[in-house]
Amino acid sequence: MQPTDYKIPAGTVAPRAHPFIHHPNTTLIFMSLPVLLSLIAEPLTGLVDTAFIARLGSVSLAALGVGTVGLSGIFWIFNFLGIGTQTEISQAFGRQSLRRVTEIGGLALALAVIFGLFFSTAFTLVIVPVLYDMLSDLETAVLKKLGQFEEEPEQAVERT
Repeated sequence: MQPTDYKIPAGTVAPRAHPFIHHPNTTLIFMSLPVLLSLIAEPLTGLVDTAFIARLGSVSLAALGVGTVGLSGIFWIFNFLGIGTQTEISQAFGRQSLRRVTEIGGLALALAVIFGLFFSTAFTLVIVPVLYDMLSDLETAVLKKLGQFEEEPEQAVERT
């Protein structure tokens, strides 16, 4: 194959010197910022929530703790989508394949929407009945503590 026979694949830009060659430290920091920001986002939300809810009392803070554990679990389970997408896009961007960058970004966005709709629907179907049970138990406990709860008389069972 002669050097003049080489054809650039469709969807790629003519090769040129990558910025990493000239400014490796700056390029590395610039390309790693999105990953770092996405990893910092989840703990910051928990910290801000805790700061606001702590003023409401220990019961509210305990409930927030349970919610934060659930949210953290969901964040870490689906962290693969963000980190994997950022890695693939960075590699495609480094190869200057803008077509591949848009394909990966579109696929990641579609997966995020599909996962979000599926799990929000599934959680709603499962969690709403559980919350109603929890709230009715909580209401009963509060009324008992206040002395306003009237237990229904038990039905007398006839013994034979």
